[in-house]
Amino acid sequence: MNTPVRARRRVALLSACLTVLASWPALAEAPAPEASGARTALVVGNGAYADGLPALRNPVNDARLMARTLRALGFQVTMLEDAREDDLESAVLAFGEALRGRGQGGVGFFYYAGHGVQWRGGNYLIPVGAEVESERHLRTRTVSAGLVLEEMRDAPTALNIVVLDACRDNPWAASGKRSIGGERGLTRMDVPTGSTGSFYLAYSAAAGQAAEDGDGGNSRYTRALATAMGTAGLELEGVFKEAGRQVAAATGSRQVPWVEGSWYGQFFFAPPSRPPAVQPGSPSPAAEPDPATEMWLQIREQGDVGTLERFLREYPDSRYRLPAEARLAVLRGGAPSGQDGLRGCGWCPELVEIPAGQFRMGDLAGGGEGRERPAHLVRVPRFALARYETTVRQFRRFVMATGYRTDAERDGEGCWTWEFATRSRRGWAAPQSWRSLEHRIEEDQPVVCVSWNDARAYVGWLNEETGGGWRLPSEAEWEYAARAGSETLYHFGADASRLCEYGNVADTTELPNGHHWTNKAECADGAVYPTRVGRYRPNALGLHDIHGNVWEWTADCWNGSYEGAPADGSAWESGACSRRVLRGGSWSNRPGSLRSAGRYWNTTARRDGSGGFRVARTLAP
Repeated sequence: MNTPVRARRRVALLSACLTVLASWPALAEAPAPEASGARTALVVGNGAYADGLPALRNPVNDARLMARTLRALGFQVTMLEDAREDDLESAVLAFGEALRGRGQGGVGFFYYAGHGVQWRGGNYLIPVGAEVESERHLRTRTVSAGLVLEEMRDAPTALNIVVLDACRDNPWAASGKRSIGGERGLTRMDVPTGSTGSFYLAYSAAAGQAAEDGDGGNSRYTRALATAMGTAGLELEGVFKEAGRQVAAATGSRQVPWVEGSWYGQFFFAPPSRPPAVQPGSPSPAAEPDPATEMWLQIREQGDVGTLERFLREYPDSRYRLPAEARLAVLRGGAPSGQDGLRGCGWCPELVEIPAGQFRMGDLAGGGEGRERPAHLVRVPRFALARYETTVRQFRRFVMATGYRTDAERDGEGCWTWEFATRSRRGWAAPQSWRSLEHRIEEDQPVVCVSWNDARAYVGWLNEETGGGWRLPSEAEWEYAARAGSETLYHFGADASRLCEYGNVADTTELPNGHHWTNKAECADGAVYPTRVGRYRPNALGLHDIHGNVWEWTADCWNGSYEGAPADGSAWESGACSRRVLRGGSWSNRPGSLRSAGRYWNTTARRDGSGGFRVARTLAP
């Protein structure tokens, strides 16, 4: 979710060009450590800066190159492009959770390209859209580089690698604002003590130097490093030495990459027995579609009854059976449920019956997040899911019947919202709640500024009124119904420019006061804030607003990967249960966050102007 996390205490640590380490913890005398376990990486490229900060040409390209290289080398990679503060901080915390969940040994790898700055002995990564008006804002509107090391310190990884292609001039030095932080490079600082693993940090330039973008689509440093990482038989130290040698030679020593570390074991990105793992910049070959896929792509929107019946006869076991049957039911006049028999009352949320079946859950198309892997098979029993997100009218009925006060109304902090007309940024706004926000609230809009606790209270009331069975969907049920048989990025395919046909997303529609989204779908959906449910096209099962409008709470506790996830469609009731999973993306989210596999979390009392929910109901087998 595009919401900043109230993270654990940020400890500022890193050094030189985001440098780190003046003194390392002493290593106990022991055999050389091993790093043969899971490989997990977080890759960030920030370049689309604005509002006085110089835009950077290559960081996004650099992040994509690094992500391709790491994936080819066996890493599970989470990648962010042009990350805002909330996304960046959430990703760092999720990265730490993923490392802690991967078991002993293994390797953690963090890569950052973008602006960074030092201040009062700390180093800060600058998100896109950061509104830093003075030095004190560095602590609240950027992400401390030390948070990365703190998360890695707490993990059982044998080796932690941090790569920072961020040695640039202070981005505010030449702007109309007064200089914030140091002029160039970052400051040397201590690493947090208490780590069981070793750290190896690499910087694209030494202290006091600036990194050069180079003449091509990538920075000199990242291009050289990606090539060296893919060289078979080159050990860790040799990889960074070779990259440094190439950059120093190409720049006449104007830029000399710097390395510090405490690794005394043996680690190969590409082992001696394997050929170079990747040719930087080369795309992966696309798989040929199977006959069922080819036919489904032709008929999924325009197919008539006869064509759909023929498809089901020819491919009865196809993964597209579910949406084909659903569309056939609609064309025959038997729309997938919605009758009062499922709902239990005339004013209850309208439901769609979701037939039992199985599907592959998680990142199926590649290029997704580490928290979306491993992809795994899940069998889902028959259940019912609301056709629409819970509306203001529906939630108001509950409040009027019970006198319920939401978390936003009780604790005095209000709701975390975008406020383009007044503040032009996100933040806590009190006394705002589901009742009153900057934008106009209409009865048929999805209710927002409701926490997981609030959603559960609504579900409990429905059960009291109608005899039971109402609940929040499990994460597996949500994705199964959202995909409706598809295995593409979105339920309708992979073309992000079509998102506006199916949902309310961050797009080219102009925002108040001349603002605009920097990372957006290249289409216009005609809405700025949450809009009435059902306005856009449904998926093949008749569910609306699967992509966008508001994030939707699910029943599951948060886990940083799918290792050990239930395979029966039930909610995952273990893990970090003070955090719960959200699905679907919202009106303020970029295309990458709107994918069918996309998943985020928030604490159970957190509420947001882009967050709501959709209810489910248990049906007899």
